[in-house]
Formats: sequence, C-alpha cells, structure tokens
Amino acid sequence: MIAAPAAQADQPAATAAAKRLPDLAVASVKAGRLAPGRPLVVRYAIRSKGRRRAPASSVAFFLSSNRRRDRGDTLLKTARVRALRRGARRKGRASLRLPATAGVQRIVACVDPRRRVREASERNNCRATRTFGKPTAPAPLPPPLGPLPPADPPAEPPPAPPGDAPPADPRADVGDSAGTVTLQGASTTGFNALDAQPRFAVSGATLAPSLDFVQVRHNGVPVPAADLVLTPGGVTFTGGLVEGRNELKLLAGDSGFRNLEHEAVIWAGGDTLVIHAQDESSGAVPGAAVTISLGDDQAVEASGVTSGAGNVTFSNVPDRTILVEGSAPGGLSGSAGTTGGAGTAALVLLGFDPPSSVDNNDFSQGTAGWDIGGAPVTLVEHDPSTDEPSRSRQRAGEDMDLRLATSGEGEQRISRTFAVEEDVEAVSVKYRFITSEVPGGYFGTKYNDYFSVGVRSQSAGGNSTEANSMNGLGLGAFTGGGATAWREEELNVEDADTIQVDISVANVADGAYDSYVEVAIVEKKKIAIKSMDLRDLQVTYHHVPVSAPLDYLSVGPNKFFGGYTRIWGTIRITGDPEDKLTKLELEVIEDGKVKARAPLTAGLKPVLYQAFGDDGELAVTTNQHLFSLPANDTGDLDLTHNGAVLVRVRASSEAVPKGPSKEYPTRPQKLIRHQEASRYLCCNESEGGDDWVKPSVDPVVANFPAIWGDASNMNGGPIHPHEEHRTGNDLDGDYDGYSKYDDRGVQVVNGAATANKLIGWLNDDEYGSRIERIIVTHCRPGATSPCDHDPSMAFWNAIKDKTLDDGRAARSVFQALVDHHHHFHLDITDGP
Repeated sequence: MIAAPAAQADQPAATAAAKRLPDLAVASVKAGRLAPGRPLVVRYAIRSKGRRRAPASSVAFFLSSNRRRDRGDTLLKTARVRALRRGARRKGRASLRLPATAGVQRIVACVDPRRRVREASERNNCRATRTFGKPTAPAPLPPPLGPLPPADPPAEPPPAPPGDAPPADPRADVGDSAGTVTLQGASTTGFNALDAQPRFAVSGATLAPSLDFVQVRHNGVPVPAADLVLTPGGVTFTGGLVEGRNELKLLAGDSGFRNLEHEAVIWAGGDTLVIHAQDESSGAVPGAAVTISLGDDQAVEASGVTSGAGNVTFSNVPDRTILVEGSAPGGLSGSAGTTGGAGTAALVLLGFDPPSSVDNNDFSQGTAGWDIGGAPVTLVEHDPSTDEPSRSRQRAGEDMDLRLATSGEGEQRISRTFAVEEDVEAVSVKYRFITSEVPGGYFGTKYNDYFSVGVRSQSAGGNSTEANSMNGLGLGAFTGGGATAWREEELNVEDADTIQVDISVANVADGAYDSYVEVAIVEKKKIAIKSMDLRDLQVTYHHVPVSAPLDYLSVGPNKFFGGYTRIWGTIRITGDPEDKLTKLELEVIEDGKVKARAPLTAGLKPVLYQAFGDDGELAVTTNQHLFSLPANDTGDLDLTHNGAVLVRVRASSEAVPKGPSKEYPTRPQKLIRHQEASRYLCCNESEGGDDWVKPSVDPVVANFPAIWGDASNMNGGPIHPHEEHRTGNDLDGDYDGYSKYDDRGVQVVNGAATANKLIGWLNDDEYGSRIERIIVTHCRPGATSPCDHDPSMAFWNAIKDKTLDDGRAARSVFQALVDHHHHFHLDITDGP
C-alpha cells in the first residue's frame, strides 16, 4: 500500500500534482444483440488519458436501469486491464450472463471500479450502453461436438425446445458451473499484506454447502478447513500469506455439483520501502511519479507521487529484487533497482544532456559522443548469433560493441544524446543482457541483478524503457553461458527531436556474479512497427467468437491446419510513402536464439506487401489470422521441458532490408500435442485440436492406460464447453470398464472397482503424486445429484478412509461432481 501524502494547503499545487497522475477512462462501450441461449456480448475500449502510465487495473460490468453506477446495480463480471502507457487505448470484449428476469436495461462499464489507481479524475471512469430489452428471436446453437455416450431411451418423446432452436447438445454443460469466480480481498497486480484474507467470490451460482466439495490449495498444499470460511457466495482463506509468491487455487463444486475452478498468484510482503527521488545534484524532486514493480513479475506494481521532501512510501513489499521507475516535469526520468528489505532507496531523475555532434551510434568511433563518466565500459568484438541481421556501419572496420559492466554492489550507467530528423519513424537500441548468475545457479533466488535500457524524446515527451531482471526474463531467455538473444528497445517518433538513450546495469545485494549490458547499435528507423497485438486463433466458446491473448503457444509435430500453428492478431507498420514492405515474420526465441519462424499468412501478403502510400501506414486493424508457424520448423525447441518462449515480429522493406522488430510483452508457455487418440471422434480440428498439454504433463498421461481427450485447444484457447481446460494441465479420460449400467439402464460409475483402480494410479511411484485432482461422479455424504449414479456409495466407501502412499488422504484428491459418470477428469501438476 502507498502511504498517503501529507495534506497540502496550497490548492493550486495539489491541482498541478493531480494533473500529473494517470487518468483511466472508458472510451466506449457497446452491447451486442441479445438472443435466447446466448450471453450478451459487450465491446469496450479503455483509454489512458493522464500525464503518465496507468498501472494495471480492472473493468467491471454492471446491469443498471440508468446511466449511472449506483447501489441498485448488479455486478455481472470483471476483467483485467493491463497497464497502459500515456495516450494508449485498449479494446476488449466481454461475454455477460444476464439474470433471467432482466428487462429493459443498460450495461454500465467502470474501469478501476474499486478506485485502486490514484487518478487525475474519477469522473470519467464509467460509461453506459444504450438500452436493450428481452430477446425476441431464438439463436441457433453450434452443431454437436461428436458422438455422445449411450443413453437410456426415454419412455416418451421429450418436449420440443421453444421456437425453432435445435436441441441442445447434452455435453454442452459437462462439468461446468454457470457461475464465475473473482478474487477479492487481495490483488494479483499489487503488493499484499501478509495478513490479507483472499476470497474467491462466486457470482451466478452458489457454492456447495460443505467443504467436502470445496477445496483451496495454497502453494500446492490443501488448506485445512480451520483456515477457510465458506458461505454460499464464496470461500475465504484466513490462514495468512507467506513472504513472496502465493499460489492459491480453488477446486470446488457449486450447489448443483458442477465444477468451479479459479487460480491466482498473489505476492505478499511485510517490508516498507521509501523511495527518495533526487536530481543529479542530489536535490529532492517533489511531485515525481514513481512506480515500483517486482523483479520476478513486472505486472505486480504500485505507484505514488513524491512529497515535498521527494519521498514516497510503499508498504507490503516482499524482500526481493524491486525495480523502480520515475518521471517528473521538465523531462526528468530515471530508473533504479533495490530490494524490498532495503528500507530506503534513491531514484536519480535525469534531464536531457545537450545533443552530441559526433555521429557515433554504431561505435565505429569508439566511445566518442557517449557519456560514460567513470562507468566500467569496454569495447568488445561483436558476437553475432544466427537470429541477428548484420548491421550497417558507417565505414569498414572492426565490428565492435559497447559493454557496460557492474563493478561491486550497485548501479552503473551511461547515456547518449543526439538529434533525429523528420523522416525518422523510430529509434531503437539493439542490446543483450549477460549475467554470470546464469549458469551460476541463482535463477529464482530472491535477489538477482537487473538492467535498464531506455529511449526518450525531449520535445514529444516519449519514453520507452525495459527495466528487467534475470527472474523477470525467465531462465528460457538465456543461453547456457548466461546471455539473452539480441533485443530491441524502440521508441516511436513523429517529428525532428532530441533523443537520449540511457543504459544501466546493477549488482543487487552483493558485488558477486557480475552482469553486463552489451549494446550493438543505436539505429534511426525509417520504418517502425507502431503497434501489435498477438492472439490465439478465434474459436466459438459458449456460442460467442473468442480470441484469447497469446499466453500459450503450440509447438512440435501436429496434423492440424496442415501441420501449422495459427497465430491471430492485429498490427500497424509505418514508413516512407514511397517505400514498400517486403517481409513480415514472427520469430520464436528460446535459450537466447531464434528456434522457429512463422511467415505472414498468404492471405495477408497482398494487403501488407505493398507501398506505404500517402498516409505512410500499412495495417491489419481487425483481429485475424496473421502468422502460420510450421510444425517442422519447431524441432529445435525443447519439447520435453516446460518453459516460456520469447515471441517477436520483424519487418523489412525495400529501403530497409534489415528492419525493426517488436517483442510481444507476454512470454507464451509451450504446449505440445499428446499423441493418444481422442476419446471423441471429434477433436476440435477446426480449432487446432484439443489434445495439447505441457511437455511435463505428456509422460504422466502416457504412463496410465486410458483413452485421453479434451486436454487444451491449440495455443490454450477456450475449449467449449470446458472452462478449465486452458493451461495444458487438465484432461478427460476413459477406459474400458470405467462406466456401466444398472438394471434400470442408468449409467453408473463402476463403484469400488473404479476407486481401487484410480487409487492404484495415485500410488504410482513416479507419477502418482503429480495427479492433483480426479473428478468422478459418485455419491458422497451431503450430495444429492451425484447419488443418481452411485446410490450405494460404493465409490465413497472405498476412498473415505484410504491414505495414499505419498501421505495424502484419497478423499482429498477425488471430487464428486455431476456429468463425470461416462468419463473422469484429471488435474496434473507441472512437476519438477
């Protein structure tokens, strides 16, 4: 939590300070057509209107009878809003489930509904749609997903569905609750107190009435009942958070014994950190906007404004590497790093130096034109890698890079200031980070070295900076020798301006294990990738077209789409009107090297491979298929271990054959295809298959004799009708004899025999402990619906007093939910 600044008697000064704050606004919100059987689709846009970057927040959607948010409104859904730079705009789509009694109403969308972000104005946070009424026309459902389990023929024909709608697919509700889960009482994007009490709040359904059907796991361990408070509307964890990372997972059934699942990572700490903003002369800088972020995950952050003494206080900070960024009026900007337990840390805010007259952005003249002061700088011979294009030099000669090193504990920094002309679209710095902490064995520890590479413009006030650490980049970003791939930090420019490049690197907490930033070249780009959004391929989920962010990437052999992984999205590239775009390609980077490339899809080549034209812009503005990653080009990726990859897009033109690249900010996790046959004839081929798992999950599944299906869709996209099958950890299974029919023709679970067989799996020496949960329809005390399939409670009697070989109680692994009598569901952990 940020300490509240002292009250100020000078009202104009307070007003001026407010103007320097971020300002989030709902720029637009529109509701789609309301139809029976379908949720209401709302399209919205969030805009950052303030003078500085707006941190990550959320947007909430309320059902309202008027245009204002008030106590009579009904909360329908919340969605995350990523951090937005000044002037940025982000569009989104929400699928809302309306109460059956809803009449003529509006949707009110409110950004930052809990007012967690300190803003210049709170009056523009909400916007309402036009009114809509009850649906008047039925909506068709999608065709059946494949052969259904055998069913007892009804004694008489069932009543026809209303209107002309086709019958619903009986599998359309398999395992899923109509409810949604949100986290309350803690933040996934902020710093939390150790005594916080996170709550999994349920809307649209109620939880099962007993903790026998509701389980919370904290860092992989089931939370004892004494540390949980259960109500129909949610479950609260009261056991206290640990210092650092807290992974909370809800595995529950609702009152109808349908699956509810939610996972959240919460960072907590007990330290207070005071940041003192100062100028180059060590003078205090009041009114500076300061943001601290977690070195392990920069989405976790807090922001504040310095007091008259130049201080801002942050609470609940974990004792790990903390990155600090700040800015102040007059073009002051800076970054630093510290630890949560440091107590205090200085942030030096630098202005602009006079531009150098030496044209030496490529080090062909050594360090001339660079402000290196007393920093430990050397020139080293360029070490090209297979993924880096050759660079244009002013003249022939040695190909040298500038290397900035650490020197004992603390930060070292250098800078360069120069002018750019009107025809420059962007300025980029090509660099890489090298640390001896890899392979020193320190990845994942709480202190790790950090670096910062920033580009800023004096007149336009632009600023593009990467401040990161070893943990933040992830182990997969480094070669065995501790170097990342060559990276680019790029700032878009519009007119002639003065540009300053600031570079720093630091040892954290000690002076051991030096780190380096190597700069290959600073380039003035005549073309630039101005914006880019990469997404999973569009699928139909609950009858609504959905295209999820690219959080997972399917790699390795597969038969879908001719052996290609499809990547959707939008992109905008600018350049000289007479220049022509010739190449746009997606690169997949692992261990610091490009391991695979995905060309632009053939359908978009006529759209993008042409002259930039009078407006100097080529763009794909609607989400569609952009790139196709060939499976036979991903063989160099590690397909046996979990991990994230870096994804970037590179552009080239006739005038700039070695053009710019732009990184996708999220590092997608790898998924590979499990080779077993699907349980259903249908395997979502139009969505890229439904048998994608994490590499560490594949050997677990292959170890157990069953027919597996419905894992995750290509790229982990939404898989109808399963809410939870997204991460490559969940699968459905079946085996001969799992299900049978009683003398009434009702399908029942195979009682004690099934329980004992699955317990045998859980006791497997190598993989049994990796099975976190098995959903099976069986009768359990306190249940009603599941008892239709196990009236004698044979399954329950076989597990209720059983202790597994790894010490777990069998009853804590099996979960009794409906619609799992003809198949079972496994949750498998990532493993070591």
